[in-house]
Amino acid sequence: LTSREGLLHHMAGILYVSSVAGEELAAISPKEIEDVRALKLYLRDLHGFPFCLQQLLHNNSILDDSCKPEGPAEIQLVLLQVKSKSERHSMACAELLEICTAQTDLPKTARLLLKAGVDVNLCDKRGETPLMHAAAKGREETVKVLLEAGAGKDLRDLHGDTALTHAAGNGHTQIVRLLLEAGADKDKPGFFWRTPLVYAAWNGDVEMVRLLLEAGADMNPRIQYNDTALACAAGNGHTQIVRLLLEAGADKDIAGTKTALMSAAESGHLEIVRLLLQAGADKDRPNRLQCTALMHAAAKGHVDIAQLLLGAAADVGLKDLRGKTALMHAGEHVEIVRLLRQAGAANDVQVQVSHDDEVTCATKRSYEQTSGSQQPTIQPACKHQRTLD
Repeated sequence: LTSREGLLHHMAGILYVSSVAGEELAAISPKEIEDVRALKLYLRDLHGFPFCLQQLLHNNSILDDSCKPEGPAEIQLVLLQVKSKSERHSMACAELLEICTAQTDLPKTARLLLKAGVDVNLCDKRGETPLMHAAAKGREETVKVLLEAGAGKDLRDLHGDTALTHAAGNGHTQIVRLLLEAGADKDKPGFFWRTPLVYAAWNGDVEMVRLLLEAGADMNPRIQYNDTALACAAGNGHTQIVRLLLEAGADKDIAGTKTALMSAAESGHLEIVRLLLQAGADKDRPNRLQCTALMHAAAKGHVDIAQLLLGAAADVGLKDLRGKTALMHAGEHVEIVRLLRQAGAANDVQVQVSHDDEVTCATKRSYEQTSGSQQPTIQPACKHQRTLD
């Protein structure tokens, strides 16, 4: 017996896997793997060899993926070539998309698949590219490989999201940094025209907001019917981000669906309302339905915020497009009705409104909100785990 054969006999049951060149790649007990498929996945995790390119041989016979190898045995690994438009090419494309969402980072596998001819910008049925998948999952090394291979940084999926909005919406700061350094458009909007900065502000991601501001992200995009980063942060109670944006010069009075002051007033964030008023926010600035912050506070029954706005001399006589004043929006919120009348609201108004009318001043939202003060995070529309929309 050769020394190797003797070793095999002494270590009964062990499977030895080697390359065509004779390099030993793995030594594993058959008890640790269910079948050849599992062995291929093990080799992919260990060395990065793409599953679809592996062919395992024993005594010059191809091992089927479903067979159960028994030891002792010496197995040889052959990496196959990929022909364009072949079945194996389709498998390679699918594997590249799969590994970009894997639980572990597999940059070597991605590199080998790209070297085999897989299109770096291939799309799945949702229009998502490998870069979008890797960015959404925070696969930093794989993102580097894809960028080096020329992946499109600003491509959009079927919902309009880019790799940057996927990364920003999922809180992957380092991925955002990589994409920005690679020249990705920092202001290109995604789903519902949300920019990366809007995603970060909505989610309360202070580090991400700082990074995007340092990169020069536009705080005041003129996008009709959508809220600014400041309005999103204000509505969700992210005081630190509101301060950051104000210090950076964000426009306090842009009204998409709501101004920042309206968002804070509607959601009941007293400290942010105070902060915005101190910063000079227009207390009577209406949105496209002519609703004001006072109307929002009145409709929601936020007495402390109504008091603060009235103390700042908010106009109680303004009307929205339906001709309703803050007093009418107050509905059955008795304390607010009292405050408004004390402030000079017309006493001859008959305050009888339905529940639906009570909240009509709140424009149809781009963002759903929970009943409490804690808001859900928002992620790009095609994310693997969506929490909004």
